[in-house]
Amino acid sequence: MASFSSSSSATILLLLTLALMTSYLSTRASANNRLNPGDSLHTFESLSYGQYYLLLRKFCYLFFENGNAVIWKVEGEGVFCRLWMQSDGNLVMRAGTEANGRAVWASNTNQPNPTNDYYLLVTNQVAIYDSQNNTIWVNGNKVAR
Repeated sequence: MASFSSSSSATILLLLTLALMTSYLSTRASANNRLNPGDSLHTFESLSYGQYYLLLRKFCYLFFENGNAVIWKVEGEGVFCRLWMQSDGNLVMRAGTEANGRAVWASNTNQPNPTNDYYLLVTNQVAIYDSQNNTIWVNGNKVAR
């Protein structure tokens, strides 16, 4: 029977901890300024790009700010919400923390043929892009094509 030293046990514990942390973090925003399909933003979390921030606050308030100046905002309903980037191109704020929670706001950018290639990007604007990097929504407005 093999015996483990205390350093082996510590290494195994460290590896397990890192695996759990990686698993948890992979369900959240995949970059500091991007939401991919299936990614979400929880209450009190934000995406940022330089001085630009997309913040989800308590009472389902979503703010896009440049420093302290609000560029646009969404007022949902509820106490805690979660913002989801869906595979169909729709950005949806849902009450609670589950993907099937009641929708309290949406960008209404769902596409007829979901490709799982849509994403939200925060730069000097908040925009949803398709797989060819065409903008379909900017700062709360659909883009006409």
